[in-house]
Amino acid sequence: MFYKVGIGFDYSFDQSCHINASAEYIGFEYGRSEMTGPNKTYYEPDSETNYLTVKAGFGYSF
Repeated sequence: MFYKVGIGFDYSFDQSCHINASAEYIGFEYGRSEMTGPNKTYYEPDSETNYLTVKAGFGYSF
């Protein structure tokens, strides 16, 4: 399963200056994997990976 959730904003002080920020959460879930060896079948356990990214910025237009 794969899921992604995010939110962000951009705020302008005047015509030339603005700030922005965002946050994003990404998750991956993997089920059990089968691996076959020379004499036996092995199983990898369930696994899960999560990422949280936070960004902030300042912009200036000439």
